[in-house]
Amino acid sequence: MPKNNNFTGNLLGIQRVSSDTKDTKDTRDTKNTKDIYRLNLKLSGDLKEYLSEEAWRQRISITQLVNNVLEAYKSEHPHERETE
Repeated sequence: MPKNNNFTGNLLGIQRVSSDTKDTKDTRDTKNTKDIYRLNLKLSGDLKEYLSEEAWRQRISITQLVNNVLEAYKSEHPHERETE
């Protein structure tokens, strides 16, 4: 599997490494258009390997793969969701 040097990982808490980081201290004039949550998962080695290989096979990020899996599960199991 080819390495992608734009990412570093700590088990699955993968963070994007970028040299063009903007100053985030002054956020008074910005609007929060998306709610984005970060998770740090501890996975067994075989599951991490599976996620990496499947994401590479589909040519998507591990984050997108996990989102796709959770969205599919959510749509297939609507009775398990609490109503608000």
